[in-house]
Amino acid sequence: MVSDPPIVGILLAAGSSRRFGSNKLLQPVLNATPMALQAARNLLHALPESIAVVRPDDHALQQQLASTSISIITNPHHHLGINSSLVCGLRACPEAAGWVIALADMPFIPVDIIRQVVQCLRDGAAIAAPHYCGQRGHPVGFSAQWRAELLQLQGDNGARAIVLRHADQLQRIEVSTAQVLIDIDQPADLKNSFEALCDTKM
Repeated sequence: MVSDPPIVGILLAAGSSRRFGSNKLLQPVLNATPMALQAARNLLHALPESIAVVRPDDHALQQQLASTSISIITNPHHHLGINSSLVCGLRACPEAAGWVIALADMPFIPVDIIRQVVQCLRDGAAIAAPHYCGQRGHPVGFSAQWRAELLQLQGDNGARAIVLRHADQLQRIEVSTAQVLIDIDQPADLKNSFEALCDTKM
């Protein structure tokens, strides 16, 4: 019996952390777990078939991710921007029915929200993403119909252009947590994110 093509998670983890000042993806977050490792675990809980795209020279991160079941893909063109990593990930799983694109510097996204994005794709959505208070969050899911368009992306804007261009095909998932918006670019963001999470739990 032939199984349906899978939906694959793609964790983009090949950034240079210029604004952070050091490799932010190794910074401890929840329970002292490195940021990218926490993001990978969240993605894997929702999508066991997931890959992580990393820099070829980031051996410390590769070692951390190797402790999980995530497949590791290296992007030799990471210096060209985040979209080069997205394209690298897409080419690694061309037969997928869709992809859930997650960012390694967003380690606080609840697993159940990732699962909701996955379910939307399985139910036929072309694009799906969580929204909090009118703002689109992450991760973003794309059905396979966008493969050719996604492969044309260049630069550092992610797939935002495709989402904007096809806004009428975006399925919004209204969520009650700002965790879908919290990304870490600078050390202050890490401190602020912990404070925001504490406020959420109060």
